[in-house]
Amino acid sequence: MNSCVTQFLFKLSATGSSDINISTFYKRLTFDIICSCCYGLNSPSEEYYQKVEEVFAIDLTQSLWLKLTCLLGSTSFLSQLIEKLYRSQDDFKRFLNGKQNFFQFGEFPRYWIREKVREIVDLGVESRDDVGKIDLVHLLLKATNKDGSISHGEILQNVSAFLIAGYEPTAATMVYSTYILATHPEEQLKLQMEIDSYEDEGEMSYDVVIKKFEYLDRFLREVLRMYPIAIQQLSRQCEQETVVRDEHGKEFKIEKDDIVQADVYSLHYSTDLWGPTDPGIFYPDRHITQQSQCAFLGFGLGPRQCIGMRFAMSIIKLTLIRLLKEYTVVHSNKLEENWCLTDKRVITAQNCWIRLEARQ
Repeated sequence: MNSCVTQFLFKLSATGSSDINISTFYKRLTFDIICSCCYGLNSPSEEYYQKVEEVFAIDLTQSLWLKLTCLLGSTSFLSQLIEKLYRSQDDFKRFLNGKQNFFQFGEFPRYWIREKVREIVDLGVESRDDVGKIDLVHLLLKATNKDGSISHGEILQNVSAFLIAGYEPTAATMVYSTYILATHPEEQLKLQMEIDSYEDEGEMSYDVVIKKFEYLDRFLREVLRMYPIAIQQLSRQCEQETVVRDEHGKEFKIEKDDIVQADVYSLHYSTDLWGPTDPGIFYPDRHITQQSQCAFLGFGLGPRQCIGMRFAMSIIKLTLIRLLKEYTVVHSNKLEENWCLTDKRVITAQNCWIRLEARQ
């Protein structure tokens, strides 16, 4: 992870003091880290990166399959049937591509990635005695060797999920964080003071990154409170009939198998939950006081909470620590005019124009 961040900083150094869209750098950094830590790919090809970009370029709000899944639930027979039809269509395209050379059918990028991940896992099975590798694939394979509790299919699903679920949300959080740094210089100064107070010049370890920087932790929680990212993933299917009551005592019945979607923005911007300081103001110290457990849904909640939460936070914290150690983020004239949030798979900003000033 540290080596990927080092390469990221090297690329930034080549930009000088010119205006840059740092979101493109964050995306590549996140992609490289996931490929290295999960798949053992230290130099993933450009084709991998382009396919992942295509996955997140698809506007799921216009997807008939997603709309049906939200209405019926992902476990319903019809939703699973539609998923199988999509896979069959992609298999048929791949078959036709292998039979003729005049016209090539485009494959669904999600299934292309899945096939490549399958190849990586299969290669890991063949070289499972290679003790030099400590990526996620090999850790899961070692767990399979010990008690056989993890199937080959479960390994594929887990390592695929880390790429698809971790790539865009992690990069998006760093983009939002950089936007706050550029627009709230006083917050940036507090972070730099905390970072500078850590005197160990050695390589940042996981425990140091996660536990030593308390203000950075509050800063990121406030970023995720104001800019929740994957709110579409917080729907749940009710397992048994339930009755809930609002603050006025009015009862609402939730039937078994109903799909429930949390209203994240109402929770995250509630004055009752996050006051007395205006929830519309960026104020990290509001997180000093423990709120209701359900008040913050930056990574979801409960047994279905984001499985990669600690991994994502370690990427984000390490990147910001090393970035702010070397640079000061400066507001660019292009920042506000190009700042536009889009809602496809996640809610993110495609452009974050800033300048970087080297610190003395």
